[in-house]
Amino acid sequence: MSTHERVPARRDRRLEIVVAVLGLGVAIAALAILVRDDDAPDSGVPPVTSELLEATRGATAQPFAPDRVCDVYVVPVDTQSESVAKRLARALPSRVPARACTTSSFRVDPAALDFRRGQLDGVVVTDQLSLAFQQARGVAPATVVGVTALDTYSSTFATDSFDFGVAKRFPQKQGFAVVSTARMESGEDRFSRLETMALRYVGLLYYGLPESSSTTSALGPVPRSLEELDLLEPRLSDPPPSNAELDASREAFLSQK
Repeated sequence: MSTHERVPARRDRRLEIVVAVLGLGVAIAALAILVRDDDAPDSGVPPVTSELLEATRGATAQPFAPDRVCDVYVVPVDTQSESVAKRLARALPSRVPARACTTSSFRVDPAALDFRRGQLDGVVVTDQLSLAFQQARGVAPATVVGVTALDTYSSTFATDSFDFGVAKRFPQKQGFAVVSTARMESGEDRFSRLETMALRYVGLLYYGLPESSSTTSALGPVPRSLEELDLLEPRLSDPPPSNAELDASREAFLSQK
């Protein structure tokens, strides 16, 4: 074989190597993107860091006064959420016959921060709220809704990249939830979304109502995106239950063994 006939063969071999290397690089980059997407919040949502947690830390680790009794305690879980928590507490009684009050802002223990994901673990936050309440008021029935501007997820459903809210119910008719506004954007739309999620937990934890198959009720399917959340409305059913019906639901819930 002549020399000039062997040159194209060498070039073809080099081209194969280059293509193979490029293909491997693309595969590695794609894998890195997948890993990053699984471990971190979506682009545009500030990751929760130790510095951010410290900068927005609440006023106290014990926001519950032993002698203050409310139907629903609305707890700002950072200083950024104090004003919106107060507004929420004023709005809830117009939706349901329950007395809502706000507390001092809650100082979250850093153990709730998942450094790898850059998010608060809502399960740990609810545990911290429940411990604080039980230290102040023991096993008294309680419904506590925390509000935070920091991004959250649930370690119970860790494959989800985030959660708008996380809730836990205890045997003593105690229910604790935390709602994150980090992905609810801003303005009146954000407050409407917060109100919907808070009303959802009031329905589940205070009145003991079941989840609904309705696509518009706050008790409908758990929203996994802003689009799904916007399908829900801040009401427990259509038409909304009467105050007498809700009072009866509360009594029935408290009487359950």
